[in-house]
Amino acid sequence: MRAYREPIDLGPVVAEYRRTLAINLRSLGWIVPALMVAVAAMVMLLVGVFPDRVDGWTRPAMIAALIPVVWLLVSGVVFVVRNWDLCLTLCKGGMRQVSWRANDLLRWDQVAEVWMRGDREVLLRCTDGTEVLVDGVTWTDEPARRISALTLSVMLPVAHETLRRGGKLQFGPIAVTRKALDVRGNRIPWADVELRPGLHRGMLTIRDRGTHRFEFIALRDVPNVHLLRAVLPASDDPG
Repeated sequence: MRAYREPIDLGPVVAEYRRTLAINLRSLGWIVPALMVAVAAMVMLLVGVFPDRVDGWTRPAMIAALIPVVWLLVSGVVFVVRNWDLCLTLCKGGMRQVSWRANDLLRWDQVAEVWMRGDREVLLRCTDGTEVLVDGVTWTDEPARRISALTLSVMLPVAHETLRRGGKLQFGPIAVTRKALDVRGNRIPWADVELRPGLHRGMLTIRDRGTHRFEFIALRDVPNVHLLRAVLPASDDPG
């Protein structure tokens, strides 16, 4: 992550999240079954390589069996160390993310795209191309929902002004104008647009009430979904 290290006034704190010991230990739950699979695989391999020495492993065989176990343990330790003191502070004007290696600052007006990668992972793409990943601070979706709301408060006025002037908003394969919604070249007048409120299995569903045609778009291909939902009711406003 690239840091914005110049003095930045982020405004009042809205919420703060810290990665706790319980979350770190829970994150390591994958190591136990992985270790079991690694040991079982090595035992099967050794039985096949040394069928006459199953009762007493040779030293090279024991060392070979320990290699994946040690690798998994080291991976787990590295994961915990990198995320042990992770702290995310959301402010009215931006965010601060502190980890073991950096103290990174970001203003909301520097964010060009918000990509939702599941319930808890958010990728912020800035106007200069910098990407900031927010993931794993808590086991809830609250940080992601707050980031969506805070970035929306900055993006929405700009989007409304763009539409008012007759401009176009681009959301990956979706284009929004004052008159219609364009999905992969298929133009749907606003009177016929039905955006399904929920995201089903990572898909965004748009229905054309005129032709009864459905458009299914992978959520990973649509930036700023929260902004898309917010501008739809106002896009055909003649004002």
